[in-house]
Amino acid sequence: MSSHSIQTKLRDSGIEILGDLAWGSHFCNFFESTEDLLQILVPYFKAGLINNEFCLWITSDPITVEIAYEALRNEISNFDQYEKKEQIIILPHVDWYLRDKKFMPDIVINGWYQKLKESLKKGFDGMRVSGNEAWLERDVWKNFIDYERTLNNSLKDHNMIVLCTYPLDKCDAHAVFDVSQVHEMALTKRKGNWEFIEVPAIKLTKSQLARHKKELEDEVAKRTKELTTMNKRLKKEIDQHKLTQDALLKTEAKLLTVFEATDTAYLLLEYDLTILLFNHRATDIIRKVFSWLLKTGDNVHDFLTGERQVLFTDRVQRALKGEQINYETNYVLKNESLWYHVRLFPIPKDDKGIFGLVLALTDITERKNFEISRSNYVRQIEIQNEKLNNIAWTQSHIVRAPLARMLGIMNVIEDGEKSLDETLMWLKHLRNSANELDEIIKDMVDKAQHLK
Repeated sequence: MSSHSIQTKLRDSGIEILGDLAWGSHFCNFFESTEDLLQILVPYFKAGLINNEFCLWITSDPITVEIAYEALRNEISNFDQYEKKEQIIILPHVDWYLRDKKFMPDIVINGWYQKLKESLKKGFDGMRVSGNEAWLERDVWKNFIDYERTLNNSLKDHNMIVLCTYPLDKCDAHAVFDVSQVHEMALTKRKGNWEFIEVPAIKLTKSQLARHKKELEDEVAKRTKELTTMNKRLKKEIDQHKLTQDALLKTEAKLLTVFEATDTAYLLLEYDLTILLFNHRATDIIRKVFSWLLKTGDNVHDFLTGERQVLFTDRVQRALKGEQINYETNYVLKNESLWYHVRLFPIPKDDKGIFGLVLALTDITERKNFEISRSNYVRQIEIQNEKLNNIAWTQSHIVRAPLARMLGIMNVIEDGEKSLDETLMWLKHLRNSANELDEIIKDMVDKAQHLK
């Protein structure tokens, strides 16, 4: 864990004289009796358990592991729950400081931090530990003080609080001084009262520094309240301006995308028809129709000449008066005929004036060609209908005459009172009528074939 991730919130020490402690606190207690030791350690670990901290208690004379568990059970009604979720472990000093019957500082320190890492993974806020150093002998004293100094210097970067306890009857003045030098503060009980033993090299504990820092922050906040309010107002205005500016830039980008992607040619014109802005489609159309390479600063009159210029000028005057102009125009080139739908409309100013004009050209050649083809097709149908009407008239009038004669002749022949000469005469008339009918039918067939 790095110093950037360590929580700065103060923790309840459980010890009235100490109050709250910051993570990384390292202090010691010089005790005279078992009662004194339990009076400081039981509330210390109780506060840790209540505040979701993993607790590790390393015992030594005069407190055994059993005495420690019993003391906590007597003080904490739901202690069994903390045991079940393995929030507290109590070990004898030989299982922690002297694992191989030898004190190895690096192994002990790494052991603390390994336990801390495991506790954080289990969801605890941090770790609270205490080690009773009554087991210390003079031959390891210097080595142990060096260990305490190393631990003290490294704790500031970890969510961990450490309380080291020393029996006062085994510590002379030099020992008390040595221990005090490697802890932030030292506590002891004299005549029934808890007292601080001031450490010359470290006058302020991490907790005191945290409290002083908070007081300073409160004072600064108090004195700069008005400035903060003004800054907030100014920041709000700046943020609003930035939001507006960002919105405008986004809108401009979107419009530019549409402006360039559309199939319609757009030219933005000043009042005098100077070209301010145009899209790629406009470039393509002007080059194709007028053989003119369009550029900003050109004037419409540069490539629009003759009668078309006169008509366009008239339409411009109407548009400058606020009218929206719509018309279709045709350009006949060498190999093709092009049609465009032209729109000309004014660009209003904020003060209700007119800034300029927008000229929009949409290629409608395909639609116009379709309309022309459709018109031609309709005319062809009308001509065919006229021919069909003529054929129908022929059927109802011209065909009917020879057919009626033939029916009359057949009635005369069937009479049976005719001579042979008369019969032959009537047969001749019948043949003539049949030939006439045949010619009429051939003519009708010929006309019908020309309808295709």
